[in-house]
Amino acid sequence: MDGVKLHRCQWQPIISMYLVPNYIGVNRSMPASTQTEAFLFIITYLRASIADSFNFLQYFYPPAWSIIYWLMMSFPKEKTLSKRNIRDAKTAHSMAMLLHPLDDHLNDNDLMATHVLILLRSQAWLIMMNALKRFAKNVERGSEIVQDRINTYYASICSSRVIDSLNSYCDRFREEMATWLIIPALLARKMNISADAAASILSGYESFGIAWRLLDDVIDLEADIKKGVRSSVYWALSDDARKMWDRSSTIHGGISASDSKEVVHQTGAIDVVIERICSELESAASVTDSSQHSTGGLAEEYRSLMKPLRRI
Repeated sequence: MDGVKLHRCQWQPIISMYLVPNYIGVNRSMPASTQTEAFLFIITYLRASIADSFNFLQYFYPPAWSIIYWLMMSFPKEKTLSKRNIRDAKTAHSMAMLLHPLDDHLNDNDLMATHVLILLRSQAWLIMMNALKRFAKNVERGSEIVQDRINTYYASICSSRVIDSLNSYCDRFREEMATWLIIPALLARKMNISADAAASILSGYESFGIAWRLLDDVIDLEADIKKGVRSSVYWALSDDARKMWDRSSTIHGGISASDSKEVVHQTGAIDVVIERICSELESAASVTDSSQHSTGGLAEEYRSLMKPLRRI
């Protein structure tokens, strides 16, 4: 199971739509004395290559950003999106994409909270909120949608609610990705998509996000054991195996993380998580197909991501 990866760039309908001008804009909005360090961090953090037009798509699986493309492509011909609308949608969504992992890694101490990173985070949040405010201005209940999703995001990451199963772990993450759903929700409302169709499209996107999170947990298995992170794999284990996982992270009982990893593989917990990943992706594709609204190849993108996992 080691080294399992999905094809991140198999589907790229319009790469030029996201060539990170927004990330360059964030960098330029910072004081000159911090820009070089922030620029180098963004290149390293998002694995963006200057030689590849500073394309950061390698960091994200296509549906993370292409949902915006598909919604825009299916926008009713009798309506129009202004260049300002399009720019604000791309800006707000790309900032949400940057902030989600940045917040996560800063909170988990995977990244040192330096002055430059805190400033970068603050600037990205400011730029996102300004873009959302402009885009939501002419959308019915637009500002309510923005505030509701942001509230859901912070309620989830600040929650003391106990996770006690794989299902509750997935439910928590569904709430944690709330900021990613703001622009899709606003676009759906702006397009006058029916409430049921919009709910299906957003639900599918949430299922995709959960699948991505679970895959990362599988890939980060040994690191999570060492750090004592109770990932989705932990919640797929029996009570006895969970105790072993906990002893490995606290260095009690003399069980190494690598030994624990072998035991975890033997339990079949990885298979349980992979099956859940495929189930979430199939659900994402099915509800998107049944949304009664044409979103092009989005459902096919979800299904494409299952192919490498089905061969395991």
